[in-house]
Amino acid sequence: DKTIPPFEMYTEVIQNSVIGLIREGRIKFGSACSLTVTNDCLEGIYNDMDFFRDKLVLRPSEISNSPEIVRRLGVISINTAIDLYGNVNSTHIGGTKMMNGIGGSGDFTRNAYISIFTCPSVAKEGKISAIVPMVSHHDHTEHDVNIVITEQGVADLRGKSPKERA
Repeated sequence: DKTIPPFEMYTEVIQNSVIGLIREGRIKFGSACSLTVTNDCLEGIYNDMDFFRDKLVLRPSEISNSPEIVRRLGVISINTAIDLYGNVNSTHIGGTKMMNGIGGSGDFTRNAYISIFTCPSVAKEGKISAIVPMVSHHDHTEHDVNIVITEQGVADLRGKSPKERA
């Protein structure tokens, strides 16, 4: 969406898509504790170091994931996955199979100015709902979830009762 002005990104991990947005001028600056990019993307960064010199910084995780810094900066956190009441499981499939680590998402979610969670409303090629009645594993409770966004729209959960959240 071209109506979103260029912004700065303060995160734990920078991936290929962020590098592309920096190249396009959509992201002005990226700060993280790690790069998780393909070899081609990394080679492109190395080959264009003069361009990226003032657009990327990697910091120790003690700084990038510091709850105090996240809060002071007024970060808007964006993570993924949700249940009907706003609880989040972003690490375990079916409560048993580990999909990925929680990383610094807790630090960002609990201390952000606004915490946003995004996910598709359906999974498995539309055969099942990705919004479930209850998560089998909690990474983030409903108390830390402010806004949910799916392709169906936006739900602002702030100040809502459990019934209103559902």
